[in-house]
Amino acid sequence: MKKTSTVRVNGNTIFKGHKLTIGLDLGDQWSCYCVLDEAGRIILEQKVATTPEAMKQTFSKIPQGLIALETGTHSPWVSRLLTELGHKVIVAHAQKVQLITKSNRKDDRHDARTLARLARIDPELLGPVRHRSAQAQIHLTVIRARAELVRARTTLVNAARGLVKSYGQRLPKCGTQRVNRELAAGLHAELREVLEPLLKEIESLNERIQEYEVRMEKIAKESYPHVELLKQVKGVGTQIALTNVLTLDDPHRSRRVARSAVFSGCALDAGTPGRASRR
Repeated sequence: MKKTSTVRVNGNTIFKGHKLTIGLDLGDQWSCYCVLDEAGRIILEQKVATTPEAMKQTFSKIPQGLIALETGTHSPWVSRLLTELGHKVIVAHAQKVQLITKSNRKDDRHDARTLARLARIDPELLGPVRHRSAQAQIHLTVIRARAELVRARTTLVNAARGLVKSYGQRLPKCGTQRVNRELAAGLHAELREVLEPLLKEIESLNERIQEYEVRMEKIAKESYPHVELLKQVKGVGTQIALTNVLTLDDPHRSRRVARSAVFSGCALDAGTPGRASRR
């Protein structure tokens, strides 16, 4: 393995005249990369902090080459950054790289080597995927953030109803979006006082969820005209239609993915049988 000091002193001289293939194993704090020459020999192996600044500083000094990395939390922004630096980037489907997923040897450096070698031999072995655009990712995050609030609201509503039942009382039936402190009016004073902070949090979640819904409508109207076409299908609202469009991102992707997106959108709004609805 080349030492960091060698790279620092020699700069690009160790890469001169070589066609490079790089495997990058992404970690949450640190990532390992392995640089191969055209003959498959290891030129360099190093660690780099998993931050935009460190990635840019490291890979801007390496001549443009082919870089393979696995899908994961950091792969969207890392793949975009490396592409902007002029590298050709392959994002490997994590579940299809069996030499890594089924390996008994869990070692970041070893995984980086494997990615580099597979990319050098045949990139198709990596089951390459394409990440959605940065804009589509941030818009999809709006939907996912709302979904997390909906799940939190459902948990709190079910908890409130369960706590009241243990006293032989019940909160009035209504949709979760209508749950508020007024529902506790019929409870005895001591129990009502205890539940008030919990119901207040549910009210707050309702407001935040509504804000996300307004934002989704605006995103759909301003950026994705196809949403209105999808909403013509019975039972398809803005959230499901927008999830579909953002999951596809590229209109040339398969119909199977489209159907999956619709079903996943439905799941986000589905209630748990016998418990409070998430709608």
